[in-house]
Amino acid sequence: KMFFNINTYTNKKISSRLLWLIDCFIDNLNPSLPTDSDIKIIPFGKGKNKNTLDVVRGDFHTPSRVLSNIFWSYIDWDRLNKCFDKGISVLDVGCGTGNYSDFFYQVSGGVVSKYSGIDIFEHEDWKNKYARENFSFSVGSVDNIKKIYNNEDMVLSQSVLEHVENDKKLIDSISSIAEKQNKRIIQIHLVPSSTCLYKYLWHGYRQYTPKKIDLLLKDVKNAKKYLVPLGGKGCNSVHIKWITIPEILSRIIPFRIENSKNNNSKYTKERDGAIIFDGERNLDATKASFYAIIIDHNFNNQEKSSFIL
Repeated sequence: KMFFNINTYTNKKISSRLLWLIDCFIDNLNPSLPTDSDIKIIPFGKGKNKNTLDVVRGDFHTPSRVLSNIFWSYIDWDRLNKCFDKGISVLDVGCGTGNYSDFFYQVSGGVVSKYSGIDIFEHEDWKNKYARENFSFSVGSVDNIKKIYNNEDMVLSQSVLEHVENDKKLIDSISSIAEKQNKRIIQIHLVPSSTCLYKYLWHGYRQYTPKKIDLLLKDVKNAKKYLVPLGGKGCNSVHIKWITIPEILSRIIPFRIENSKNNNSKYTKERDGAIIFDGERNLDATKASFYAIIIDHNFNNQEKSSFIL
């Protein structure tokens, strides 16, 4: 951030939020990936989305959430499993209610055999809904990631980095562990793009652009780095129409506004159509709806990293 850094959940003063909007807008200028970057941009499963929607959609999910779920389902978990011994162990940073523990288990076909979820708040669902053998949850802060990390193969996060005050410290800490242990660790973080400034308005500390992601990963050594843009113009338009505008108007006008929650069938039809529309086009990476950041530490030079998509 350039001159003003707040978390919009803890600082709700109007003056602070306006400054936050201005700061984010300025911070998102010049978003393109530098020509000398060592990050490789990977197109997102062109033409495949229509075959996966039934598995990962949710009635009220935003386009970005559905895209994120599709991304996780596209990973070649069986191929990835060959990189490690006896199944894959996962550390889920900012796991929330724990629903992604079950999701990772399902989309991986049970390849994710050990799971550790960490969050700053305890959730009742940990003990009830998502209890599974070799799956555990604990309360903790990513500021202590070196104490939390317990030799897991993958460190994953879904819509979490934007809520971490020092996101670079988290990335660099895992990188440091991989370097010291000479261990293959794969980090995957799904984060909001700069377009989310207009779609979500006040949300976390920041959004991300290819240029900012390059700066975030600049000190990571001995790793392959990938950036996967998720969605684009179609998904962004649907979000603004069905979620952003109704949310704003509902706070001003005292009557029911048509939105995704009270007109589910129309919304899901437009959302799913937009996902397919974006997936069939070569889109500008700077206009993506969301990003998947992938860092493959200590990769095998003889191996093609096609497990990604």
